[in-house]
Amino acid sequence: MTALERQWQVSGQGERVFVTNAGKPFIRKPIRRWFEETVAQAKIRDFIWHCLRHTFCSRLVMAGVPLKTVQELMGHKTIQRTARYAHLPPGHLQNAVELLSTKTVTKSSRGLMQEQQPPEQPPD
Repeated sequence: MTALERQWQVSGQGERVFVTNAGKPFIRKPIRRWFEETVAQAKIRDFIWHCLRHTFCSRLVMAGVPLKTVQELMGHKTIQRTARYAHLPPGHLQNAVELLSTKTVTKSSRGLMQEQQPPEQPPD
């Protein structure tokens, strides 16, 4: 079970994942204050709340989630905005090409990309 799934269980499996101990939705200001204090204590520089949106978007794209799906999850009006958020690491093009030589990528019925091993070749 992932951390988000555990948190959803803790929240009572309601509409919101992150709630207070009383089950009420977090108010934006206290969350941001907590985040900023935590970042400062960890001595992390140049990292703000908004960076989390970029990280979320980039990781979805790198995991093979279709850009249209990422756009919907991010709440962006245009695919161009989503593309600006998806910061891909150096070498991502090479990694994409290498996938073709090792795995076959197929689309599942849920629209997610799934990897399958290529069929084994019979010995000569």
